[in-house]
Amino acid sequence: MVHEYQIGKDQCHLKGQDQKQRTEMKKDPLNTKDLSLTLKDLHLTDSGVYTCTVYNKDGHMLLQKAVTLSVRDYQSAVVEVTQGQKSVLMPFKITGELPQVIKVEWKLTHPEEKMVHCNDSSQKQDQLYVGRNYQSVVVEVTQGQKSVLMPFKITGELPQVIKVEWRLTHPEEKMVHCNNSSQKQDQVYVGRTEMNKEPLSAKDLSLTLKDLHLTDSGVYTCTCQVCILV
Repeated sequence: MVHEYQIGKDQCHLKGQDQKQRTEMKKDPLNTKDLSLTLKDLHLTDSGVYTCTVYNKDGHMLLQKAVTLSVRDYQSAVVEVTQGQKSVLMPFKITGELPQVIKVEWKLTHPEEKMVHCNDSSQKQDQLYVGRNYQSVVVEVTQGQKSVLMPFKITGELPQVIKVEWRLTHPEEKMVHCNNSSQKQDQVYVGRTEMNKEPLSAKDLSLTLKDLHLTDSGVYTCTCQVCILV
C-alpha cells in the first residue's frame, strides 16, 4: 500500500528517513477527475508496477490503472585517455540501494550498439572486446594548422588481410578513409587523408587529415574487420 484517498482524506503509507510523507495527490481529485499520484524523494528501490484502483462505497471495483516506474541512477561522464595508456576506468558509483541479484551490462551505444561486458554469462560479449584494448583520445588543433594526426597504434597481432576504415561518426556519418577500394570515400575527404604505407607491420593505423577546415570537427572512429577471401 502506497497511498489511500477515502471520504475526502488522504492517507500516506510511504515515508522518508526524516518521516516526511513521500506521496501526494491533488486536493480535490473527484472534481478535477485527476487521480494522479506524486512520489517524492525517489530511490532505485521504488522501481516497479504501481496500480491505482477505484472502488465504490460497497467495495466494488470501478476503475483500475497500472503505471510502470523505472528509477535509474543515470550518470554521464567524459573520460579522456592518452595514447599508450594501458587501461581506463569508466566510473559509475551509485548512491541508492540495489537488490542483491542484478545483471550489469556495459554496452557501446554509439556509433553502433555492441556488448562490451556483462556479469551474466548468458549475454555474449562482442568479439571485438574479447581481450582487446579500446582507445579514445581527444585531439585539438587550431585554425590554420595544415594537418592533424589522429593516432591509433595497436599492440596485439592482427590478421594480414583486414579492412581498416576511418569514419566520421558525429555529428553525421561519412566515410573518411578506407584501405579497401570497394568502400567509396566521401567527396569532402578526397585527397586529404593518408595512412602509413604498411600499417599492419608498423602496428600503426593512425590517420593524417590534411587541409583542415572548421567543419572537420567531430568524432572519428577507426574500425578493423577481417576480410574473408573466397
